[in-house]
Amino acid sequence: MKRKTKVTILSLDDAIASSVAGPTDIFEQTGVAWNDMQGLDRDPRFEVEVVTVDGRPSKLSGNLTIQPHCSLTSVKKTDIVIISSGLIDQFEPFHSHVIPWLRDQYQKGTVLASICTGTFLLAETGLLNGRLATTHWGYAGELKQRYPEVQLRPEYLVTDEERLLCSGGASAYADLCLYIVEKYCGLELTLQLARAMVLEHKTEAQLRSLPFDFQKNHGDDPILVAQHFLETNFRKPIGIETLARIARVSERTLKRRFKKATGDTPLAYLHRIRVESTKRELVGSKLSVEEIGSRAGFSDMGRFRTVFRDYTGVTPSVYRKKYTEHNFGD
Repeated sequence: MKRKTKVTILSLDDAIASSVAGPTDIFEQTGVAWNDMQGLDRDPRFEVEVVTVDGRPSKLSGNLTIQPHCSLTSVKKTDIVIISSGLIDQFEPFHSHVIPWLRDQYQKGTVLASICTGTFLLAETGLLNGRLATTHWGYAGELKQRYPEVQLRPEYLVTDEERLLCSGGASAYADLCLYIVEKYCGLELTLQLARAMVLEHKTEAQLRSLPFDFQKNHGDDPILVAQHFLETNFRKPIGIETLARIARVSERTLKRRFKKATGDTPLAYLHRIRVESTKRELVGSKLSVEEIGSRAGFSDMGRFRTVFRDYTGVTPSVYRKKYTEHNFGD
C-alpha cells in the first residue's frame, strides 16, 4: 500500500479560518474528489492532522472553533507543516512553544510552509535568513523591518527554497497547496484536483509574475530618491555614478544602503522595473518582443530575454502567449 504524505496544519488562536480549513480540504480531497466524480477507486495521497499548542480547541476568525487532532508536542515527525495565517501580534505569545518545535521539525527533514502572515512565525525561527520568502503585500514592510536578513519578494504568490515555502495573501493558501500537491503527486493529479475543486492551477511562472510592490518603508531618504529616479527614468541608460550623484552619496554608500533598504542591488532593482514594464506591454500591446525590450531600456535582446526569464521563469514570447491566450482571450 502506498505511503501517504503526512501534513500537519498548525492552528493558533485567532488564525484566519480559511488558512486552517482550506488546506485541510485540499489535501484531504487529493486523489479523492476527482476519483469519486469519475467512478474510480479513491486514492488518497495525504494524511492530514490539525494541531494546536496544547491540544485544546483553538478559536479562529469569525468566532469559529476547531477541534485539533492533538498538540504540536505529540507530533514527533511529519512530512509537511502548514503554518496558518492570522494577526501577527496575537501569535507572539505562542513563540516560546512554536518556534523550537518548528526548528526541531526542520532539523528532522520536514518541509515548513507558511500562509500569508504565517511567514512571520517562520521568519522568527531564523531559518529564512538569507533565503527567499513572501507574505501578504500589506505586511511586507513590517516583515522586512523585523527580519531584514530575509530575502523578501512580496510580488511572488509562492516561494520555495530549501524546504521552506511561503505564500502571499490568505487566499493564496490554495496556490501553496496545489504547488505542494504537484511536487509530491505530479501535474496530472494536480490538474484533476484543481478541476474537481474548481480551483485555478497556476504555473510556477504565474506564481512569480504579480506586479512588484517596491520596498519603500525603510526610511532611508537618499535611497528613496534613488528609487524614484530609477522608476521614472528606467528607459534610459543609468550608471551607478549617476544614481549616486542623484542620491547625494558615494557609490560605495549607495550600493550598501540600497541593498540593505530594498533587498536588491541598484542594478537588480532596475531590472525588476524594466521587467514589470515589459510584462504589461507584452499582454497589452501588439509591439514585437524586440520593440518592447528596447522601449524598456534593454539595448541587448539576448540580455533582455535572460533577465526576463530570471524574474518570471519564462521567456518574453512564452509569457505573451500564455497570458494573452489564457487570460485575455485575444
